[in-house]
Amino acid sequence: MVVARHVTLTMAEPYYFGRPVLGGVLATGQVGVDVFFCLSGFIIVYIALDAQGTPTMSPWVFLKRRFARIVPFMWLVIVAYAALRLAGRGTFPIWNYVRAATLFPLGDVDPSVIWTLRYEALFYGVFALTVLMRRPWWILAWVLSPIMLALIENVFSPVGGAVADLAGFLFSPINLLFALGAGLGLFYLRRRASWPKSSWATPCLIVGMTGVFLIARWIGYERSLIWQVLMIGLVSCACLAIACSVNASHGLIANVGRRLGDASYCIYLSHVAFVSAILGIVKSHFHNLPDILIVAGTFVLAVTGGLGLHYLVERQVIAMSQRLVFRSRVEGR
Repeated sequence: MVVARHVTLTMAEPYYFGRPVLGGVLATGQVGVDVFFCLSGFIIVYIALDAQGTPTMSPWVFLKRRFARIVPFMWLVIVAYAALRLAGRGTFPIWNYVRAATLFPLGDVDPSVIWTLRYEALFYGVFALTVLMRRPWWILAWVLSPIMLALIENVFSPVGGAVADLAGFLFSPINLLFALGAGLGLFYLRRRASWPKSSWATPCLIVGMTGVFLIARWIGYERSLIWQVLMIGLVSCACLAIACSVNASHGLIANVGRRLGDASYCIYLSHVAFVSAILGIVKSHFHNLPDILIVAGTFVLAVTGGLGLHYLVERQVIAMSQRLVFRSRVEGR
């Protein structure tokens, strides 16, 4: 969803084709990020807690694992993006790169997709300081903070400036997406042994994900509206629950799916650069192609590029990072 959205938005920029593509329908692909936030909440609970909700690792080990998995490769992507942009357009917005590299919560970042990792880092920190420190109920204050902030702003006039921006980040409705995913993760852990498996789960999952997209388009989805975030979060979590019922399978499709899953972070971080480069070539040499072919071809090539980058670079960077961060092989596994 996210890659398709960025393909069409980039094509609409004056530098490229300067026209809306496919009626702008794929711009709704932004909701793929919200599904991802729910999935992230689910996965973190799944890897860090047991069936009784007891932490299986210390906060420090958890944070080191997250750092090794996410940050060094992110830094490499930022450096590569900055170099390519400087060579291609002669611009170098240094503070955008500094904010991206440090996940600073305010201001613009480049590449722009790193905005989501700011919220990921916030969630990891809150999770480590509450649930993993065996104070799980403290996380409720953070989960409910978007609602409290909205109530305060309705009673008093909203505060402006950097204070408002920081409050908007710390107490964003996005918190609710992480919380819904984490709640589903805990529910699944406790019932994993008896969780139903079904051959119908895969087609139901496809229908459900299509439903997430259509609902987001129907309501004109805005992350600033709590009721819309809750609606999308609940439907996304329903899809995750269905996904847990999918029978593990083998064969070409299953293998491709697993590889795309392994490479999903790399694809997410790198696809913007691939999309820009591919569309630049298309604009120069194949601009008369139908829009649908340009979108489909760019999508496939950008995903394939991210997949190749995962195997050629990302896996090696992660392995090196884990060796540097962890002294104990068991601890870092």
